[in-house]
Amino acid sequence: MVEYPHDLKQVAGQVRDAIYTAVEELVGMEVTEVNVTITDIHIAGDDENDAGTSNTESRVA
Repeated sequence: MVEYPHDLKQVAGQVRDAIYTAVEELVGMEVTEVNVTITDIHIAGDDENDAGTSNTESRVA
């Protein structure tokens, strides 16, 4: 999870680089492409669940 005011594009790039490096080191294969998709954005104070009691299902598989 990334909180405001972090740059989502920069964080996605860092995640992409980390996955790229980890796969190459662990598997020993050349990685040609890593795709990172942002599927949800939560804005603090935007709903009543900000107290830490979320009743929603996780979107991460």
